Amino acid sequence: MELQWPLILFTTLTAWACGVFGCQGVLALKGAGKKSQQLLAVVSCVLLALGGIAVFFHLQH
Repeated sequence: MELQWPLILFTTLTAWACGVFGCQGVLALKGAGKKSQQLLAVVSCVLLALGGIAVFFHLQH
């Protein structure tokens, strides 16, 4: 069985995006990290977009 790199990247990037978004939510509930919330939102969206591109290449395969 060969490694399916697009699937590995999709899983990693999507989990990473969910983790960043979850940490952002925890910080927002605590009232901390006000300076980094916009940056974390952008990072989460970029990771989700990259994960979407990776899953497209996996499904194309």
